[in-house]
Amino acid sequence: MQHAKGLYFVNVAEVIASYVKKLCSFMKYKLVLFFIVFSNITNAQSNLIQNPSFEELDYCLNECNGIVNGDPIQAHYWFTPDYFGTPDNFSPCNFPLDTIYQDDPSCLTSYAPNSAGGFQFARTGQNYAGFLCDYFYRSTKRPFQGDLLREFLSSNFESLVKNRRYCFSSFVNTPSGFFTYDSLNYYYIYTATKELGVFFSTQKPSFSTESDLMLPVPNPTLTLTMEDSNEYIADTINWIKLEQSFVADSAYQYLSIGKFTPRSASIYNIFSNYPDINTDPTFEITTSYYFLEDVSLYEITDISISTVQTQIYPKQSVWLNTNNKTDALEWFANDTLTSIGKTDSILVQPQQTTTYYIKSLQCRYTSWDTITIEVLPEPLIPVNVKVLNNLSSDYFNIQYTGDFKPTLTAELYNSVGQLIGKFTFMESTLVPISQLSAGVYYCRINVQGIPVVSERIVKVN
Repeated sequence: MQHAKGLYFVNVAEVIASYVKKLCSFMKYKLVLFFIVFSNITNAQSNLIQNPSFEELDYCLNECNGIVNGDPIQAHYWFTPDYFGTPDNFSPCNFPLDTIYQDDPSCLTSYAPNSAGGFQFARTGQNYAGFLCDYFYRSTKRPFQGDLLREFLSSNFESLVKNRRYCFSSFVNTPSGFFTYDSLNYYYIYTATKELGVFFSTQKPSFSTESDLMLPVPNPTLTLTMEDSNEYIADTINWIKLEQSFVADSAYQYLSIGKFTPRSASIYNIFSNYPDINTDPTFEITTSYYFLEDVSLYEITDISISTVQTQIYPKQSVWLNTNNKTDALEWFANDTLTSIGKTDSILVQPQQTTTYYIKSLQCRYTSWDTITIEVLPEPLIPVNVKVLNNLSSDYFNIQYTGDFKPTLTAELYNSVGQLIGKFTFMESTLVPISQLSAGVYYCRINVQGIPVVSERIVKVN
């Protein structure tokens, strides 16, 4: 960032003390860094965003700026769509330890205060990015009019599929600028907005934010807010997750992140413990700036229920399953709103025909699915059979428990309801499963097409 992004006065001694303290734990941090990054990669296999936490760099910098002039400089796969904006890439590799006493400490990043006037650890790995929202008047909380720019971060990705639902999420943090007027009192000042935006496009975005109120900036595709949309995005300590789902109405390949609200409508709030903040002319014009981390874009689907059977007899039970990855889910029975479970699978034993509902929350998007389990009358033919040893690596046992032994049919299903085996028997029998992979299976037994029993089989290694 080539222009001043904040009117802050940094206490150098305080910066150095903080930096040294953080270095004491640096080696311990390095030991776990590999596992953090590996975990992030494992959990983000479906993420369409490349270099989501800005870890992949071309080189270390000699200044704060990292992503400038529409080019993918330093941070791979990222660029700015604005010819005048200079969003930043913060990395501790930019300033080695032996330069701390020689160079301006305001640019030390990740392990010390940086050019945005704040301190923050990276959420994943070591790096993060940052962008300017606006200069604005402290007295009116409105953006400053004139040739002052905003900044945006853009990236490209694999084309989205039209009419499918996706989730965009990112983590942001508000830098806090410290300043002091005497040796006894330390004060902070930071500013925040209630919303940021994301613009999706099929072509590489290119726009200018140099002009005044007639901004040639598009309307955002998504508006990112806190869960309470009236709350300011103002946490200076924790990384805040902002997310929103949407249905792609085109085969988008690019996104841009920043502040899209017209300057005439934008309102900010200033936070400070400085008692004269409202009268000190030094802070009549200030800035709003955000750090950015862990950007993700992935497809989500409506919740769905699967089961091995929808017809049972009284006193029998059946497993209801879902393989969808959700933020939260809840099961209900019939028309009641009383929760009966919050896990991916649930065992039910209805005494009469019952409709079960599942409610899922994914990326602030709620979806439902239902399934009806029909409870049949008791079978006319008395059959006493049960499945034993349902935790095994080699076999499970189907055993008659009475003298009457009609010919029965057994069907073996996998956890997603696919039939993988079928046979008939009229004596107690051992069923080999050593050839199967470890996991959960279901054995359903019927006589003349009428279900008799269904049991879960757990195959272990």
